[in-house]
Amino acid sequence: MEVHQIEVGNMQNFTYILEDEETSEAIILDPSWDLDEIMRVVQKNNLKIKYIVNTHHHFDHTIGNETIKNETGAPILQYKTSTLKHDVETSDGDKITFGNSVLAVIHTPGHSKDSMCLVGDGKLFS
Repeated sequence: MEVHQIEVGNMQNFTYILEDEETSEAIILDPSWDLDEIMRVVQKNNLKIKYIVNTHHHFDHTIGNETIKNETGAPILQYKTSTLKHDVETSDGDKITFGNSVLAVIHTPGHSKDSMCLVGDGKLFS
């Protein structure tokens, strides 16, 4: 799994594009600001976006959801307790698969009730 880390906005946030290198299928994790830069990475690497995933519902992780959905056609995936608009729900212990890559979902309430961490390929995203 190749990780594209993009610093976005002025709140020291990151958006991640996680790419399955064998299939070029990918997910976008926490799109917020600088959406043109995110889409440049997608286009430059000829990626097919399977999901837009949010680690939690706060605006600084989700404000770009609808724009990225409109540009990629990918559904928005959030933890089942999220109150924001989403297309796919996930729960603790579920797997998110894109290409041949797999991330395990771990519910980590605290920062917010819908917070989750993703673990796969020796990497942790929170």
